[in-house]
Amino acid sequence: MSNSNTYQSKLTAYGATERERRKKLLLNTISKSVPSLLSAKKVDIYAPNSAVPSAQVLSLFTTESLNKRELRTLPGETIEAGSIVDWAGSKWLATSVDADEELYQRGILERCNYVLKFRDNSGNVISKNCVIEDATKYTLGERAKETLVVGDSRITLKIAKDSDTQHFKRGLRFIVDDPDSDEALVYEIANSDRITGRYTKSGVYNFIIRETNAIPSDSPNTSVSDNSEYVPGAPSEKGGWF
Repeated sequence: MSNSNTYQSKLTAYGATERERRKKLLLNTISKSVPSLLSAKKVDIYAPNSAVPSAQVLSLFTTESLNKRELRTLPGETIEAGSIVDWAGSKWLATSVDADEELYQRGILERCNYVLKFRDNSGNVISKNCVIEDATKYTLGERAKETLVVGDSRITLKIAKDSDTQHFKRGLRFIVDDPDSDEALVYEIANSDRITGRYTKSGVYNFIIRETNAIPSDSPNTSVSDNSEYVPGAPSEKGGWF
């Protein structure tokens, strides 16, 4: 074999084109250097509908909010929107991920602040980590400039789409309160957004939930509300469920 053929053979071993060779070099550099950086964290990731975690190394970067992190995976590893990441003594919800995985995958994590409990169709108590936030402003969507300013009786629920939450419907009731509180506030789903946070088959659901009356059969001690007589609400004459 001539020297030129030997050189060409070695060159193509790292990629047939200049782009492929640069990509392979960059991937090798990232894979070797990133795990030793301070931003690299060992985490457990629970994919939607999975009770078995996968151990990964994610690079986590602070954002303007202390309860959000930008993530980057290692080359060849991915994370689904709606996954729960166990890190730093907290659970974090992957609310969005980049579709581009050529070098690594980017995404956003939001820190979960509540464990939502409810019964499935078989009567089993299900627990889900979620993000509860204030909802003092909510856009109706009926007119471009119309905004409804609402009181503290409404909050938002952000939760992973999975085989349990895909059955959530308007009027479904939950206990949402500090377990150490002397009272347990009950909320019901008033508005559902199952589109904007969903990507392919996975993603995140966003719900507006409003305070409603507790009933004697609710169970504050276990944070499980009674939905045995659940009846979906009806829209008002102007549209919406407000």
